[in-house]
Amino acid sequence: MTRRLQTALLAGILAALAPTLVLIGWRLLGARSDNQALLIAAASGGLAALALGLLHLRAQGSVRQAPALPTIVAGSSARRGCCDTLAAVLRATNEATILCATNGEIEVFNPAAEMLFGHLAEEVVGQPLGRLLDRFQNDLAPLALALLAAETDGQAVHETQARREDRTFAARLRLHRLDIGQFPRILIFAEDLAAHEHQESQAAYLRRHDLLTGLLNRREFERRVEAMLRDPGAPSLPRALCYIDVDQFKIINSTCGHAAGDRLLRHLAVLIQNKLGEGPLLARIGGDEFAALFTGETGDRVLAICEDLQQVVRNFLFTWLDQSFDVAVSIGLIAFTADQETASTALSKADVACSTAKRNGRDRVHVYSDGDTELIRHHGDMHLVATINRALSDGRFRLIAQPIEPLQGSAQQPPHYEVLVRMVDETGQILIPDHFIPAAERYILMPSVDRWIIRQLLETQAENLRTWHTRYPDRFLFAVNLSGTSLDDEGFLSYLKRQFNDWAVPFATICFEITETAAVSSLERARALIVELADLGARFALDDFGAGLSSYGYLRDLPVHFLKIDGNFVRNLVTDPVNRAMVDSINQIGHILGLQTIAEWAEDEATVESLRALGVDYAQGFGVGSPLPVDGFQLPFSSDKSDVRTVPAH
Repeated sequence: MTRRLQTALLAGILAALAPTLVLIGWRLLGARSDNQALLIAAASGGLAALALGLLHLRAQGSVRQAPALPTIVAGSSARRGCCDTLAAVLRATNEATILCATNGEIEVFNPAAEMLFGHLAEEVVGQPLGRLLDRFQNDLAPLALALLAAETDGQAVHETQARREDRTFAARLRLHRLDIGQFPRILIFAEDLAAHEHQESQAAYLRRHDLLTGLLNRREFERRVEAMLRDPGAPSLPRALCYIDVDQFKIINSTCGHAAGDRLLRHLAVLIQNKLGEGPLLARIGGDEFAALFTGETGDRVLAICEDLQQVVRNFLFTWLDQSFDVAVSIGLIAFTADQETASTALSKADVACSTAKRNGRDRVHVYSDGDTELIRHHGDMHLVATINRALSDGRFRLIAQPIEPLQGSAQQPPHYEVLVRMVDETGQILIPDHFIPAAERYILMPSVDRWIIRQLLETQAENLRTWHTRYPDRFLFAVNLSGTSLDDEGFLSYLKRQFNDWAVPFATICFEITETAAVSSLERARALIVELADLGARFALDDFGAGLSSYGYLRDLPVHFLKIDGNFVRNLVTDPVNRAMVDSINQIGHILGLQTIAEWAEDEATVESLRALGVDYAQGFGVGSPLPVDGFQLPFSSDKSDVRTVPAH
């Protein structure tokens, strides 16, 4: 089998496996008795290994094949070589996988499939796929559905009843056509729907709860509080929010280790839960921080409950091995009604009150008051929140555009740009995003900042955007970042549509960038926003890929157009072989998934040339060009279409 065919073969498998594999590691598997080996990945090792395996195959120039499986149907040597390589890769994944010829005959049946269906490979290879299914009808064959789907996108999903020994179970089959040379195949991934639903239920629980204590996590707590405050009958109900922080927790962690700290937090979670009862909503919202929302209780009543809780904690003696520790908590309390606060503002004010309780000597309760100027002065975030609000009111944000240069293709093309924001404080000092965006996100101000950016960009660049679209209808001009809190803002999508309509700007001229972490945290809302805006012509990029969860499965659920490789991998690309391999693998898998790739932090010409050699589509950084103010921005071409020039720096 040729190197090209081998590479194409693995690329096809990677494209089909991508939704289920995670970029978390790699290892060498498949050592044979003849001392040959194939660098592939177990599913637990993930897509990085498959990608690095592909790099390894390219570097070696040939595949060291494992001996042909006895279950593979005989045929031509090229066909047998394809099946040998497929079998070697597919046997390493823990997802039930079947490879069929186009006539429905099973050629590869991996160990996970043996466990799922209760048949050995020797029993089913060479048999029709229908043998595994209950009440199988030829006119409803999943294979026929796959071939039908292949006319459009090369894949299909079919739910059916499968047989396992003497019983049936509901199964989902995902079918993919593999066009490898002249031997097309159907690759089938099978899953037990009952087991899948159980896993989904577990995953949903884990998304909502803290793993250590079993309490709600911060995100779910804030979501539920916000929902309760939006209830039509909520405005008149008294509420009280407690922010509970363990005093001197770091001493236990540093003295006895994190295992002791974890045990203490579990004990405290039980104590707090038992003392507060079933009434309040309780969560662990940070490392050693808890929060509780009381509904229908007055501030005085909750203050008495908090003081009782403190006494219960004081009476608790924590023992670890031969050491004992007295434990205490500081509590911040805010009493309010739903028409006075949102979930985020109430939590932040309770946090402020808790910080004041700790500064005033710990082991006490402090009740928040809007007139407490000392709290505001000592809470840096709250001061920054006020600064951000004033900057929004005064228009003291500045937009700059950083070029994104195309690296491939012979024809000279003008760059497009990512829009970045800077804030000017009252003294005239320019603050970079790292200095104000974390606070803006924490106190849910980023939707307002994002709205300001969109409005300002469209207002000042509407004519340029329309002109660009006339010349390049299939390319965007500006990339704009959207924060995770904007994705959660129910009014943000309608605001976007209204702005594009008011300024008569084509959606296709804008690419919205969403960080991997924000997209995963708000997966359903992100997907809905992407689908709706993409239908209108907007493009989307998944930003900072590699810095977070790095699951290629999310790319299936998020129909983005661009994959931005995190700059930490691009940095030192020329001298660091690991960074180079990671960039190469992410780039290749991005291309297999039909995405264009953009490398961030391309800071010098050598890095840019390395990215070009790796086949990365675009580069962004000082090696491409310096940022320039959006105010006064000029298009990178004149009215004469033959005149392509560089945008002058301002």
